[in-house]
Amino acid sequence: MYNKSANLISDLDQGSTWGEIASDLFNYQIIHGFGWSFSFVSIVFSSLLLSASFICALSGAVKIAAIIAGLWNFIVVVISPRTGIVLILALQIWDTALNPEEESGYNWLSPVRVLTALCIVAFIINNLWHSEERIKGVREPLFLFLSFAIVGLIPGIAAEDRFRSLMATSKLLILLGFVWVGIRVLSKPKTIIQAMCIAVIGAGTGSLFILVSGIATRAEAEHRLALAGLGVNTLGVSLGLFIIVAIGLLVFRRSILFVAISSASSLIMMATLLRTGTRSPLVAIPLSLILGSLLVYRKQVHKTLILTIFVSLLIGGVFVWSLKSGFVRGDLRDRILSIFESKTFSENVRLSLWKESLNIYSKNPFGVGPGNEIYAFYKFSTSGRSALESHNTFFSVLIEYNIFGLLIFVIAMMWVAIKIFTIKIKPLKLIAIMIFIYLMFNSMKGSIVGNRLMWQPTMLILIFTEIDMRLHEQACQKQIDNDEVVYSEDIEITAYQGNM
Repeated sequence: MYNKSANLISDLDQGSTWGEIASDLFNYQIIHGFGWSFSFVSIVFSSLLLSASFICALSGAVKIAAIIAGLWNFIVVVISPRTGIVLILALQIWDTALNPEEESGYNWLSPVRVLTALCIVAFIINNLWHSEERIKGVREPLFLFLSFAIVGLIPGIAAEDRFRSLMATSKLLILLGFVWVGIRVLSKPKTIIQAMCIAVIGAGTGSLFILVSGIATRAEAEHRLALAGLGVNTLGVSLGLFIIVAIGLLVFRRSILFVAISSASSLIMMATLLRTGTRSPLVAIPLSLILGSLLVYRKQVHKTLILTIFVSLLIGGVFVWSLKSGFVRGDLRDRILSIFESKTFSENVRLSLWKESLNIYSKNPFGVGPGNEIYAFYKFSTSGRSALESHNTFFSVLIEYNIFGLLIFVIAMMWVAIKIFTIKIKPLKLIAIMIFIYLMFNSMKGSIVGNRLMWQPTMLILIFTEIDMRLHEQACQKQIDNDEVVYSEDIEITAYQGNM
């Protein structure tokens, strides 16, 4: 098991053997509330059951099986909010593919959203008799994000569609609750590694289902199939996040089994990503790995060189194979290859959308209210384009929350960035920087403030920051205790010598 008597920071930096982490995965007490113990296998089984319930519900067949699966997961989440948070991460790809949010402004009853709300309530109730360790290092950004959500109520109340704004605010508050609970229950080295492993397995199996069924393939003529509402780009960005999480597993544990899990899942997710035609993750993933490695190990490049080469060969190999084999072809192939063309960046239509966003804000300086960006584009856009959003999170916040909301949001994100650079454990710092770079890159390419694409990576970043803070405090306290013991022994020796 994890060597608690050794220096905690040194142990995490060096990593332990697979035998130790495997023992943790299968024996760690995941559920505390009622004193139950659920194994790693139980969580994966629950994930598969909930995935099966999605499929059954969508097909309209075997509804009894779907109800049973749903009730099983309901019970698991009520007993263990920690398991619920892990389930939500593991089911992101499944949920995005099988439960697209058509007219997402009014559709509140997403299965994963219900699970999230249930996790929050169960966590609060369970903490009445079993309190998790309180948050220490990331209170400020959480407070700022909560202030941001509350500030949004002001333009929301004054909006033409108040109901839509209130629905959007309630969704945001649930997502912030998800971040809060996630930090409380996953901010331990073993726990977060378990959660990352399960999330990667869930994303890999979900991607495999998508490839086999073909439900998320972008059509040759640029039509979007199967996924209404949020669309295939949401799926593509989610896949990119979990590829980075898989890389993070290799940063933490470079054992044979972890390499196998990360490699297999990354290969499947990369193939699925290419079939969606989503381009931003194809740029953001290598960018985040290279910049993160340079920022963290700039004086020890050799420590990440092998990892960088391995990941590059893995992802690059799938990329080349997909183009050569015809796995990706036609207009979809041309779309992906356009990332290597300069005009993709110089003539990007997003630039015109950002200018249009400023024009819309100038007509609505108090904001149109959360969730109402789509109607602002319908009503006030003068460009004649069919775009329904600014394709930039910061411009979306400006339009919906006004300049004050944008200011709070920017300060909160800057605070998160500052917190990252206070991390002392290099593996934690590397994966946190990678996720942050990926998050910022996609924030500049799409409007994600109101969905899990923003808050899942934010939660992971804050968890790594919190773990670093706790381990550093424990190490300092241990050093103080050791110093006190040495000091006490010195006093006893001095007193003994004085009596000689």
